[in-house]
Amino acid sequence: MSESQEQTPAQKLIGTFLPKMVSLTDDVLFGDIWERTDLSKRDIFDFDLSPEDMAAMRTLDTKTSSFFDHRDPNMVKALSEATRPT
Repeated sequence: MSESQEQTPAQKLIGTFLPKMVSLTDDVLFGDIWERTDLSKRDIFDFDLSPEDMAAMRTLDTKTSSFFDHRDPNMVKALSEATRPT
């Protein structure tokens, strides 16, 4: 982005939390698995889920956001206003 362009509220919001989210994702999901010499990078993701695993995962989908509803106009307005310069 050029210096003359002002960031949008969404860009400011993402820029605030995304770096930390990436760091946490790496730590929580992968930990030291990337350091293991007994696994190739491909093998880290080479696994199968049983039908029972898939059924258990489907029960976790509540069809709602744990954070907020991205389609709710009031939430979108609140988020955009929260990052506006004063």
